[in-house]
Amino acid sequence: MGSEALYWELAAAASRGDIARVQALSNDGLHPALGLAFTGGAEFVVGDFERAVITTERARISSADAGALVQLFALSFRVLASAGVAWEDPTTDDGFPELWGRRGALTAIDHSILPVARFAMVEAAFATGRFEQAAEVLGPVDDVLQVGAGIRPFPALLLQPARLMMFRGDAAAARPHLDAALRCAEDQGDDIWTRCVKAATVFAAVQCGETAGLDEADRELFDLSIAPSGYLDAAAFAFLAYARAAVGQLSKAEEILRVAGGPRFGYLQVADRALCCDILIAAALERGDVAEAELIVAELLPLTAHPGAHVVVEQAFARIDAAGGRMIEAAERAAVAAARAELAGRYRDAANVRMVRARALAALGQSEQAVQEYLSTLAGSGDHGVERQALRQLRLLGRRPRPALGSGWTALSPREREVAALVAGGQSNRVIAATLFVSERTVEGHVSRILSALGVTSRSGIPARMLGHLDAASPPAQQLTPRQQLTAELVATGLGNIEIAGRLGVSVKTVEKNITEILRRWQLTSRTGIARMIIDAPVFSDL
Repeated sequence: MGSEALYWELAAAASRGDIARVQALSNDGLHPALGLAFTGGAEFVVGDFERAVITTERARISSADAGALVQLFALSFRVLASAGVAWEDPTTDDGFPELWGRRGALTAIDHSILPVARFAMVEAAFATGRFEQAAEVLGPVDDVLQVGAGIRPFPALLLQPARLMMFRGDAAAARPHLDAALRCAEDQGDDIWTRCVKAATVFAAVQCGETAGLDEADRELFDLSIAPSGYLDAAAFAFLAYARAAVGQLSKAEEILRVAGGPRFGYLQVADRALCCDILIAAALERGDVAEAELIVAELLPLTAHPGAHVVVEQAFARIDAAGGRMIEAAERAAVAAARAELAGRYRDAANVRMVRARALAALGQSEQAVQEYLSTLAGSGDHGVERQALRQLRLLGRRPRPALGSGWTALSPREREVAALVAGGQSNRVIAATLFVSERTVEGHVSRILSALGVTSRSGIPARMLGHLDAASPPAQQLTPRQQLTAELVATGLGNIEIAGRLGVSVKTVEKNITEILRRWQLTSRTGIARMIIDAPVFSDL
């Protein structure tokens, strides 16, 4: 096997936790430090974190006489191993400062091996909570991966950018990478990675506002009577729990995490351990069990010094302070945690801890400061679940900020969805106001927010953005001529008469006449009604 292929095979085996395969490959004339480094990586994946620290430390020491590439792998896996164990002292040197100082060596590595070297270094930074550095090393994630003949990427490599995006608050951008990782895992018949990627995909979907299918995912991916047997298994449980927590289903998230070994979570790395404990604390506080929450906090104490966990640990302590009525302490803790999260590029964590701070400020009567925290959350979370919670709290404080442009159906309140459905049905503001027993001014405000959330500029563009949320319209009473049909289809895209005239090469007056005839034939009263009819029951002409 060539050296290029050997590195790829080692990385793939380590990412599966296949220690025997790594050791067999290591006998192929490799420097001993390289074999030890990948063996330690495999031990980490099976959840033997203490052993991984010992093995990777041996790799680091024995790499002293090796070349830059071997030293880079040895240091990367040594840092990664430190993500699985608690630190006794915040000044503990896990090797990352030295590793970061050597990142320039990546530029001299052969292109065929570079993705593997970069993968190891990014994993080390990400697992220890250094998201900004991980993103810098990863670089442009949409680059096409070019490798030699006979070499194929492995699921962990393709999933890595998606994981980073999700936890930095950009789940939408993660979707193509999740799809690629899933295809790779399924093509290679890798059941554990297939399950892990599917669970991550569920979490990303929830962050993007797609909440359907959670129960089905639970049934498909897990038998909740069987505890996980390794790190990848436990990580899949964690992804589903994160998804449940993101939509406020804390009791269901708690059920999943108890099966996964909570609150000690022996198979999870430190950062995930902290996140999962925080969910258990939130669930306990939701049902009023402060004593249980305080017991779980005790499990977090040993993780306080770890860079991958300290933000979430501070958030958990802030929750406990708030539950105990210590609102000033809660607000102060949360402020420190949010600042640390933002410095590390952990924007989703920052948004979550800002929510805790905002609630404490509101309880202290500092409504304006609380509003600003909630607005900051809306601006930076990238997570629809967090945004919904922030909007709900803002409404309780008497504020109704305009939804972010294009934030979608899930950003609308139940009443706004009701108004959207009536608008899509072609009803005027006056009719909607009479139907809902509100003022026309109120309806105007709702429509303005709906247009912003759905990312359209006119009422006729609303039906196209509501597919799947509307009952089907009645079929048209009469068919249209080909030119009328094309005009109707252009109306459904939200274009005005001048734009339609330009598209069809006719006068604006001709467009007006066609629209009048469409309304008559289809027994409608508005352009929005035309758009609704086209969206629900399209009839395309051969022109």
